[in-house]
Amino acid sequence: MAFAASMLWAIFIHLSYDHKMPQAPQPDTGRVYRMTVNHGDVVYVTKGELDRAQFVLNKVFWVGMACFGVLIILKVRWKV
Repeated sequence: MAFAASMLWAIFIHLSYDHKMPQAPQPDTGRVYRMTVNHGDVVYVTKGELDRAQFVLNKVFWVGMACFGVLIILKVRWKV
């Protein structure tokens, strides 16, 4: 469940940022941080939006992968 949730959250970040964020820097709104999303599209986000995306794409993703690994080990070891 955690693996699927982390993957869906990462996909949501990529698709929503690609759709909503500007493709050119906007200093007046604070969207000056460059980010590559959705297979190479470049968008500009605020520091908070960048931090949120990095948290989801780096930390939450690896927690989901660890949960997936534990599930595989449990299935193989105890044939759950």
